[in-house]
Amino acid sequence: MANIGSWPFEMGKRSWPMTNDEFLMTKEFPMTNDQSQRAGGVDASTPMESPAGPRLHFRGMNQHQSGALSWPKRGNNSSLSPGERAGVRAGSLDTNYPPRFMESGAGRRAQPRTVWHCLLSSFLLRHSFVIPCFAMVARLVDRPCWLLLALALAAVPCVPAAEMSDQEVLKALAGNNLRDLAIKKGLEYLRAQQKANGAVGDKFPTTMAAMSIMAHLAAGHSPADQEYGPWLRKSLNYVLSQQNADGYFGNADGGRMYGHGICTLMLAEALGMPRDDEMDEAIRKSLKKAIQVTINAALVKKSPDQAGGWRYEPNATDSDLSLSGWQMMSLHAAQQVGLPVPENVITNSVRYARTMINEDGRVGYQNANDEHPALRGLALMVLIMGHQEKDPVVKKIADRIWSDPIAWTPGKGNRFYYRAYYDAVGISRALPEEWEKYLPKYEAALLPHQLEDGSFDTSVDDEAKGAGPTYSTSMAVMALAVNRHVLPAYQR
Repeated sequence: MANIGSWPFEMGKRSWPMTNDEFLMTKEFPMTNDQSQRAGGVDASTPMESPAGPRLHFRGMNQHQSGALSWPKRGNNSSLSPGERAGVRAGSLDTNYPPRFMESGAGRRAQPRTVWHCLLSSFLLRHSFVIPCFAMVARLVDRPCWLLLALALAAVPCVPAAEMSDQEVLKALAGNNLRDLAIKKGLEYLRAQQKANGAVGDKFPTTMAAMSIMAHLAAGHSPADQEYGPWLRKSLNYVLSQQNADGYFGNADGGRMYGHGICTLMLAEALGMPRDDEMDEAIRKSLKKAIQVTINAALVKKSPDQAGGWRYEPNATDSDLSLSGWQMMSLHAAQQVGLPVPENVITNSVRYARTMINEDGRVGYQNANDEHPALRGLALMVLIMGHQEKDPVVKKIADRIWSDPIAWTPGKGNRFYYRAYYDAVGISRALPEEWEKYLPKYEAALLPHQLEDGSFDTSVDDEAKGAGPTYSTSMAVMALAVNRHVLPAYQR
């Protein structure tokens, strides 16, 4: 079997929505590889494929000096409840790790929380102001403080914590500000564009269906939702039906490797979310074939300055940064759900992308000496994916973004919605503090151009006109939803 590589960083994959306990399990508990092995993990050098969808993993727990990722062993889930089995299918519940935490630095498991632990925690959180009184009373009656505390706990009603419903979680995410209202209207528009067979829009229907699905996932909606699930599952099934026997998505609607990369990324994000064994398995099979097409295209023999990237056709002998960005994101997302990617494909793709970034902060399409503002955010994302966040060029790229922020400039061919998407993803990941400062300018450029029907104006440039309002609206919604941190690319 080929040597299995891993991106030299991770973004904390999780399915949506998560239960409260599952959310707690995503906290970071850094461990060495040796500690991970003692805790039941698997060495990253062992090729392994997760058999049942996206995995919950402790962010940073299994990352060691080589930067490779190890996947904890999956236990037997035969004794789980139906709800817990659904969590295992989606990767949000690991049967080898019930609600317990790994002790940082000690390399051993903490004891599982008992009823008394829970009662004590609840009491301390809700009644911490009375703790000094226990100490005083204990001294007066000459009895151990813990005994009095236990008696007090016995008198506290044992009321289980309320679990937030899916809709309550979504309401917590979505507010009533202009950004959230724009997301809601945009999604309503996209849903209205669905055809009877699940295609979305009139241009590039397979690719646009995939983008519309990702817009919903980014906003926090999943195929398991009661309200939006049927719409998502219908379009998911349509995308799956458009894949060639060899795994390629680019022929069905003429989307070529752009369409292939977008469909592949969507499948990696959606895997495990339907909470349906049959659909999950169909997504997994399709994703494995699609990833192999991407890997094979990366291994096509090319000149040294083009090696590692991708172009419009799977057998192309040249490369460009824009198209390569979608493929790199799809490969990373596939790794996050346990699918293997050869080490040399990862290494070469990061190396190629870095050659498109000039030392003065300019970012090129096929030549680093060119200047393509729409690719600056993608360049930041690539640097983070390559674990090069301390590279001085990060600041150089950021300076160019600040001096030339995104703006609505019709007729200048600036690929407005493409830049909107990658500015949001790249800046929020690489420079989260700066993103908060950039956000007002960003929203001022984007929000006024949502039309009454919820779509986003395509008159800004030829790319938007050519791809249509389903494209502009999907890209805008994915960009605006970045602060919800639902998808891995949006998580810090």
